[in-house]
Amino acid sequence: MQSFTIDSCSLSLEVLYKAMVYIEDGMAENDGSFAAVDVMVPSNGTTNAFSAYPKLVSIAGAVASSDGVTFTVTASGMDGRLWAMVVPDYVENCMTVRAMKFLRDALCSRWNYAINDQPQSISIMGCNLKGNRAHSPGAPGMCALALRCRW
Repeated sequence: MQSFTIDSCSLSLEVLYKAMVYIEDGMAENDGSFAAVDVMVPSNGTTNAFSAYPKLVSIAGAVASSDGVTFTVTASGMDGRLWAMVVPDYVENCMTVRAMKFLRDALCSRWNYAINDQPQSISIMGCNLKGNRAHSPGAPGMCALALRCRW
């Protein structure tokens, strides 16, 4: 295993970034693989965190319907609040806590939802998702889960 550091990036607090990594063999024929890693720069005073990051739940073999999605999540704090929403996929790269709390670009959402430190199963309904389009269930600080609806 190798590790490396990329620094001097001047990243903003509470913004989700993507770190892009590309590898190939020694022949350098541009036939390698890309990988993207979510990088969230937390605020200086984080009061709650994810014990288990949000994960989509498959219902009847699908992770979404035209009406919405269900996901599981666990927070580290015993008394907290959750904001979750489904947005067009282009929005996830520029999400901030402020935009999340004001539900900017939300197709459907859960707003100021009470949570604790136990595993939670949360549904976001009323989304009116369109088939064969990409959407992202977003939450600040989470690893965004890409979601493509096909029906």
